[in-house]
Order: sequence, then structure tokens, then C-alpha cells
Amino acid sequence: MIETIPLLIGSFCWLAGFALMWRIPLCARRNETQKADKVSVIIPARNEEKRLPALLNTLSHQSVSPGEIIVVDDDSEDNTAEIAAKFNASIVRIEDKPVGWNGKSFACWTGAQKSSGELLLFLDADTELEPDGLARILSEHSNEGGLISVQPWHITRKPYEQLSAFLNIIVMAGLNTFTVLGKRLSPAGSFGPCIMCSREDYFSTGGHEAVKAEILEDIPFGRNFLKKGKPVNCYGGRNTIKFRMYPDGLADLIGGWSKSFAAGASHTRPFITILVAVWVSGAFTAASQLIFAPSLAGLLMYACYVLQIYLLQKYAGNFGRFTALLYPVSIAFFVFISIKSLITTFVFKTVTWKGRPVHTDV
Repeated sequence: MIETIPLLIGSFCWLAGFALMWRIPLCARRNETQKADKVSVIIPARNEEKRLPALLNTLSHQSVSPGEIIVVDDDSEDNTAEIAAKFNASIVRIEDKPVGWNGKSFACWTGAQKSSGELLLFLDADTELEPDGLARILSEHSNEGGLISVQPWHITRKPYEQLSAFLNIIVMAGLNTFTVLGKRLSPAGSFGPCIMCSREDYFSTGGHEAVKAEILEDIPFGRNFLKKGKPVNCYGGRNTIKFRMYPDGLADLIGGWSKSFAAGASHTRPFITILVAVWVSGAFTAASQLIFAPSLAGLLMYACYVLQIYLLQKYAGNFGRFTALLYPVSIAFFVFISIKSLITTFVFKTVTWKGRPVHTDV
């Protein structure tokens, strides 16, 4: 009986993980791609000379071609504009950002105003589309309408990048769109790196101007669509779009996650926050018991968490088996980033965003 109660509690916590990430839909390829030439691709870019070529190259090799590609050079200090010109993209330059605009929202808003397409596809500069990625995203929009939001599949190449595994799962779970309740629970917002909507919906909802004060605009942007009665549909990016987050070393990884994680978490709904806390607590407890009070029940619980995290992280990126096996390392990093981000965002109230200090008011 003594071991039964902890095992039941651990099982409940373990099931919370599947409740959060029950089903992750992927973009399907259908035949509704006749509107590809009416798509304006808008890429906000600040100091992206290293990452931009990969995205522009994938855009030039799509199974269907967009009508135009606009790179919004957000006062870059490198060769971002020159790189864009080599790929024959239209370049819009921003030198002075108006007061009250944070993050990338002004670049997105400016690009949308300069665009001519009936459909707008906003892509972060560090993303890469699969060869039929545009066709898949366009197909989902043709089928669902409203706002289509895709979280890119995370590509990792160096060992330190494996630390992002748990954080990526939490980001996806935080939108409460992949839960066991499915569409009966509306999304908390949208993913920021890849979104598509019609021109009409964008401007009628206020577009990025409606979220101009947000450091992390993605969740508020999607939430604003919902408030205006527009549907929001979220997808996993595997087979559609990918990115490599923070490739410039461990300091880049820590700084990148720290600047945004608390701001994003502040928009997560309380019910989902509780489920995440229950799940993380159960995973941490299973690991602690295995180390400090080993038992057969503890080993079984730990093995269950390893299997679960291995399955879930496959929807987030190419994270390895050893990452799942050593998941306490990822959890410890998640806790570290959460604390650091909370202090940066709520105590010092300043984060650095693309080389710019931004004062927070979360």
C-alpha cells in the first residue's frame, strides 16, 4: 500500500502530459493550391544575414510559387538587405521604429501594408520551408480559413541544442490546442514563426498594430483573431516547416529562451499552467525517487516518463533518445530558464531583442 499511493499519484501526473499533447495535427497536402500566386510572403528580418539565405533558397524551390516575397529590413547592422536582393526579394527598409512598438510587430505591419497579395504568409527569418511547405499551409487555409499557425520542427545539430527539448514541448502544450479536448477548447493564441491569413482578415482584426506593445506577439495576435470571431488553427511543423533555434552556442540558447519564455508563459491559461505544473512535478518526482529512494515502482515510473517524453519530443524536433533518457537535465534547464526569464521580465523589466534593449510592462 505504501508504494501504491505514490504510484497512483505519479500515474495521474504522467497522464497529464498526454492530456496536454493528445493529438498534434500536421499540415496536409490537398489540391487547393491554385491561389499560390496570390500569396505575399512577408519576412521581418533584423541582422539575419546568416539565416535568411536558407529561407529564401527554400522559397525559390517550392512546388508552388508565391506571388511576392517581401523582406522587411528592420534597421539591420549587417548585410541582410544585400542578401535579400541577391534572391530578388522586394526589400522594405525600417530605420526608425515608432514609440510604443516592441518586438517584430512593426516590421510585420509595414510589410503587410506594402504587400499586394490576397493572402499573407508571415515567416521568421530563421525558418525553412519543406519543398511542398507552402502548398501544405495554403491547403490548410483553403480548408479552414481564418488564421493558420504552424510551429516549426526544431532541427538540432550540436549537443547543447538538445537542452531545448522540454522547452519546445512546453511551448506547444502552452497553447492548449493539442489537448485531449481537441477543438472543444479554443487555442490560447498562435505560434509566431509561421502564420497565414487573408488580407481582409488581417486588416479587419487590426493585424500586428493591435499587438504592437507586446514583446512576444504570437499568442496575443492569435487571441485577437479569436476575439474578432475568426478561427485559429494550430499545427505541428514536421514535413512542412523547420528552424534551428539559437545555433551560435550555449549563451545564445540561454539568452534566446530567457528573453521570451516568461512573457509567453504570462499569456498561458491557468488551467494549462496547472496541468503543466502537475506533469513537470511528476517527472521531477519520478527522477528524484529513482536517485534517492530506488524501487521497482520508481523505476517503472521513470521508464514511463522516458517513453512519453521521447514520443512527445518527436513532434517538436529531432531530439534524440538519450535526451529522453536523461530528461531530468532538460527539466533542470527548463526550471533555470523559467527563473531567469521571470527575473529579467518582471524584476529588471528589460530584455534584449535582436541587439535592442526593450523595456517590458508585463
